[in-house]
Amino acid sequence: MKRKYWCAGLSLAVLCAMAPAVASLTPPGTAELQLPSVGAVAEQAVAVDPRNPRHVVVAAIGFGYYRHSDAVLHGYQPDNRVWTSDDGGRSFVARGGLPFALPRSRSSGNDATLAWDPRGPLYAAYLNNEKDSPGNGAVDGLWVARSDDAGKTWTGVRAAPNTYTATACQGPDRPTVAVDPRSGAVWVVYQHVVYAQSACLSLQSTEIRAVRSLDRGKTWSRPFRVSAVGGNAGVPAVLEDGTLAVVHLEGAGVGLPEQHCALAVSVNLRLVSPSLRVSAPRTLLPHVCAQIVAGNNPAGEAYYAPYTPTATYDTRSKRLVVAIADAQVTGGVARVVSTADRGATQVTTTVTGTPSGAPQLLQLAAGAGRVALSFLDGLPGGIYQPSLVSSRDGGRSWGAPVVVASVPSVGQSRPYLAALDPFGIGHYQGLAIGSDGLAHLAWPDLRPGGDPEIVTTWVRAVSLP
Repeated sequence: MKRKYWCAGLSLAVLCAMAPAVASLTPPGTAELQLPSVGAVAEQAVAVDPRNPRHVVVAAIGFGYYRHSDAVLHGYQPDNRVWTSDDGGRSFVARGGLPFALPRSRSSGNDATLAWDPRGPLYAAYLNNEKDSPGNGAVDGLWVARSDDAGKTWTGVRAAPNTYTATACQGPDRPTVAVDPRSGAVWVVYQHVVYAQSACLSLQSTEIRAVRSLDRGKTWSRPFRVSAVGGNAGVPAVLEDGTLAVVHLEGAGVGLPEQHCALAVSVNLRLVSPSLRVSAPRTLLPHVCAQIVAGNNPAGEAYYAPYTPTATYDTRSKRLVVAIADAQVTGGVARVVSTADRGATQVTTTVTGTPSGAPQLLQLAAGAGRVALSFLDGLPGGIYQPSLVSSRDGGRSWGAPVVVASVPSVGQSRPYLAALDPFGIGHYQGLAIGSDGLAHLAWPDLRPGGDPEIVTTWVRAVSLP
């Protein structure tokens, strides 16, 4: 097998000094593209039309002209931007932002996710707040927009009453939308956050909540609790019979034998029936090292890998697949659970074969009989490279990782909000598989030679290896 080195010119000399050789396994597909944007972007989502794989939609947070470091001075004023493709990801058109109830000069939005109903509508779930005043009840909260023309135009729909409470110190975060392909039911699972009452500065407690619509977003159920313990946002996947599977984390203590582990969690599964009955939790992974002690990260102390799980349902194998990064796995990408009986029995594997074993922003997707897992592989010095692995048997075994970008990212040289997101790349990236078997990826990137603070969105469609 040929080897490829990232030393293509003097501009990458520093990268080459720090990055190991990587197998030349870039899969065939379309050329990588940088989506047009003004200022920094982060937290990408991707959806592919189940009826026409030429229709691809990408959403991401747009920060306007601000650099990430400027946000500290000018305030957090993001917007959810949309791009569409009618040629299978070979080119994209910027479509503006998702609908807001107020003029954009007074509103901010973030945390968009996408899900396509096989019978037509595309849905986007996201947050919309009046700037600097969450909790006013008029426009704040969880919203869902619907598109009937492959993302070109959107109809704004208020997703649910009472997604914000009367106090500005409580509200939704990290919504994820999912659609039942048989009934068309639309689910949105989110993390309800409760902050301290003194200036809303410290996180006190969270829980996982959900809402559902049975009429294409016209009306919504009241929010209901999925779990009273929400160690991180819940991740939904709709099973064969319309049951909603919600994967979430709970604290498992710090009692792992590995001394470098600062925070251990368990990965749990709850099931929500079509009648909205919530099952007792079932533990899929009892001990995951979600955060390591500073100085033990192979990609450098400043590199922080969000530990949100990811999940998908493979309709061909009828298996629920769940993945999460685990810092106690040396040289591995993730621990993966595949189950055909809702967690009663499961196959647990470790995806391996990456240069560093410091993955970032894991994302699962299923389609065309395949399951794919994308991630940013963290290299020493904060460099990362978008990568992908795939499975042909519902997540029970995995092929070798492949790199999907031509060059690795240079990382963030001037960290933004270091405690939460030192590289300004957000907490998730986008992945979807079309009916033609192509995997569509959208990731945050800082390319050599560009502005060292402006994170851009890059996309590519590739054939699954």
